Amino acid sequence: MKLAHKISVSLLAMSLFCVVITAGTLYFLAKDAFASLPQYRSIFLFVVAMVMVAAWVLGQLMSRHIADPFQKLHEVTQTIVSVDQEHPKTDPVLSEADQMARAYEIMAANLEKASSTVTRLHKEIDEREKLEQSLQVSEGRFRDLFDRAPQGITISTVQGDLVKVNDAFAAMHGYTIDEILRAENLEVMHATFKQEREDIVFRIIDGEVVHYEMEHYHKNGTVFPLSVTANVIESGGQPLIMSFFQDISARKQAEEALRQSEERTRSITDSAKDAILMVDANGAVNFWNPAAERIFGYTAEESIGSDLLDLIVPEHCRQDYINAVAKVLKKTDGPVTAESAQFTARRKDGTEFPVSFSLSSVKRKGGWNIAGIFSDVSERMKAQENLLMLTRAIEQSPATVVITNLKGDIEYVNPHFTALTGYTLDEARGQNPRILKTGDLSPEVYKNLWATITRGDEWSGEFQNKKKSGEFFWEKALISPIRDTTGKITHYLAVKEDITELKKAEAEMNALKLQLVQSDKLATLGEMATGLAHEINQPLGGISLVTTSFRKFMEKKILTEDKLAAGIKDIETSIKRMTKTINHIRIYARQETLEFTDIDLPETIDSALTLLGEQLRIHGIELDKTIEPDLPRISGEAHQLEQVWINLMSNARDAMDEKEKKIAAGELVITGYHKTLMITATYQRSMNMLSVTFADNGIGMSEAQSKKIFQPFFTTKEVGKGTGLGLSISQGIIQRHNGKIEISSKPGEGTAFNILLAVAGIA
Repeated sequence: MKLAHKISVSLLAMSLFCVVITAGTLYFLAKDAFASLPQYRSIFLFVVAMVMVAAWVLGQLMSRHIADPFQKLHEVTQTIVSVDQEHPKTDPVLSEADQMARAYEIMAANLEKASSTVTRLHKEIDEREKLEQSLQVSEGRFRDLFDRAPQGITISTVQGDLVKVNDAFAAMHGYTIDEILRAENLEVMHATFKQEREDIVFRIIDGEVVHYEMEHYHKNGTVFPLSVTANVIESGGQPLIMSFFQDISARKQAEEALRQSEERTRSITDSAKDAILMVDANGAVNFWNPAAERIFGYTAEESIGSDLLDLIVPEHCRQDYINAVAKVLKKTDGPVTAESAQFTARRKDGTEFPVSFSLSSVKRKGGWNIAGIFSDVSERMKAQENLLMLTRAIEQSPATVVITNLKGDIEYVNPHFTALTGYTLDEARGQNPRILKTGDLSPEVYKNLWATITRGDEWSGEFQNKKKSGEFFWEKALISPIRDTTGKITHYLAVKEDITELKKAEAEMNALKLQLVQSDKLATLGEMATGLAHEINQPLGGISLVTTSFRKFMEKKILTEDKLAAGIKDIETSIKRMTKTINHIRIYARQETLEFTDIDLPETIDSALTLLGEQLRIHGIELDKTIEPDLPRISGEAHQLEQVWINLMSNARDAMDEKEKKIAAGELVITGYHKTLMITATYQRSMNMLSVTFADNGIGMSEAQSKKIFQPFFTTKEVGKGTGLGLSISQGIIQRHNGKIEISSKPGEGTAFNILLAVAGIA
């Protein structure tokens, strides 16, 4: 090996040895930093490699400036030695010596240059050591800031693998740092974000600092929102992503609370019945709710930005509004509600109407605004007027008005109550209406009254009450519940009318009715006189015949005991028949009070036929009677029902006689006319009532006559025949029996009366 090559190798080995020793020392001192920041390990290795390259370059330079002169010196020396051996005393030695001298001079110059280069390299190495020490300090500060940062910080690859995370990031997810690094960020990233991540990574790699929000999974399974700021960094020539995470749960909750509050406020303003609006300090509208659109006629688009005075305030009311606004604006230290006021507003169509309004000052966007609630009080004023009118009507009413609470204690009575009963409002308040009670009504009536009104229905009836003075009087009462807006019963209202005089008039009317009924009975008896005479004369004739026969038998002395017994029996039969007829006439004719008992309906029909049957026979009327067997009994007064049947049969008789006359006179052309009266009685089970029908084939009536037939004193008979009260009285009797009577008639064909009566026990 040549001398120069040996020197170069030695110098290069020495340089590399120094580099390795220096690198090992630095690595030992910074190994903790490299453990926490692996990316700087790559940087360090890169620096070491660069130093080794520099050492190789230095070795080459030293080889060129130091080893080459030594090589030349060695070659000259070898030449000298060889010359001395071959030509020990020749002159060329001097020139070789000169060459060696020049070589030493060149070597010295090169050594000086090499020394300068080594000095410069030592200086660079010292500066690099200082830089590395500064870098270590910076790395320590960075590591300290990274670990202690209140924000979550991560360093990850562009593929999303986590390289390093700090304590704050781990804590906000509920994991340790090791757990998160092992999870490689897959368990903490929200699934929905994965679809957006690629676009964000591209933007970061392009150098953009990206701000975005995402959601992460906590270790307990909950999801929480994060605000993220990410940028690209480089390590070992590879791009990494550093991300800063801020838990924004509180902010999101605040935003959601604000959003819900705004929605509630919007919902309230949108659903409010009153107009809610706001104007700025210049009077320009900046809020206008739907009710304002409805009340004033302007849409929100038309109103926003317009002057409120020009929109809704008539000229003659502007000063009142301005004064109210000025009063509010005097207070600017916070929202304050001014006194409510009332004035006349104007709609879009120009109509004016009364409103009440309340104004308040509201600080908004750094300036004071006026918020107002405007209510259309047109209906309220009408209601107040109506209420005042109703109050006056109650106060001035000729009827007694009493209001009680749910216990029945009196809370209000009107002046007429005081005038009628003698009790003042103060005396009556807190008392129960039983202070007027006489005790004539049964407890069942009061029980029914309370049961009716407590279930929400109205009760009506009559009371005989007692005044403060002890005087009795009659009242007709209507008692009903008073409900609040929810439908709940809060009070009871009694409106009562003094019917004392009406009761007296009714008593007189009833007496008159009884007289009319009695007169009708007597008139009916008068019409039945011929038939009744026959009913009496026939048994009298039988008695006369028997007595004549006895006389002849006695004259001829042939009156035997058998003939005597047979004659006496005939006489007894005739006497019984006459007695029955006379008693029936007497009972029918006498005036009686109305007493209801359970009666047999067919018996009343038979009794009526007892009195009128002979009349029908004399007038040639054929009777067709059909009575359903085992009919239920009814509750009523037998003789009054008997009077109804007699009236109906008498009218049927007269109608058929009238038709017969018209046929005889040629006014009606009918051949083979036979007068027939049909009587039917059936049980209508669906209604639980008995149905009785009297149908004739007489002259009939027009529709107009049928509508008037039950009116008092209306008659279709000839003048002087009939009183016109029979059917009116009959209708009254049926109604008192809780029944009803209906007519069906056609001119020239006949008339049918149908009566419905409730069976016994059915009210």
